[in-house]
Amino acid sequence: MGNIISIIKLKAYFSIFIKIFIACILDIGIKFLVTTYKLDFNFYNIVFIKRIVNNGFLGGFGNDFDISLKLLFHFTAVVLLIIGYIFMYLKYGKHKYLYYYLVFVLSGSFGSFLERSINGYVTDWIRINKLTMWFNLSDLYLIFGALLYIIFYFRISKSQKNKRKISNDKRQL
Repeated sequence: MGNIISIIKLKAYFSIFIKIFIACILDIGIKFLVTTYKLDFNFYNIVFIKRIVNNGFLGGFGNDFDISLKLLFHFTAVVLLIIGYIFMYLKYGKHKYLYYYLVFVLSGSFGSFLERSINGYVTDWIRINKLTMWFNLSDLYLIFGALLYIIFYFRISKSQKNKRKISNDKRQL
């Protein structure tokens, strides 16, 4: 019985790895297309596509940092995100929002880490009108992961409050 459970867990981890790998390949593929074909256009002055080299983080913060410090920052962020996932998993158990949070956040973090470790910078290629920052697919993965985490947190909090209220109501009866 223990071997079957181990195989199921191994399949789940492999599934996460495959999803992260596909997401990173998609990110790298789009950056390759934007860079190789020197794409520079916009859609109705709303979405702009152009290759921008980002030497820093979060809209250029940290441009002057050494590459080893930038890689250390990425590595530390990934470790903290994984630790956060583990704590949430241990506290709330298996949940689809946590699963997709992990996939999105690790895809975004690993995609940026991989490119920064190879090139020394990250390629941003999309900007939405009214936003001043350029970003890439890895950044979107991180944003979606954060949104899923927030949704998960509020749903779990609401669910636990309802459970407490129901248990208090039962005690009063």
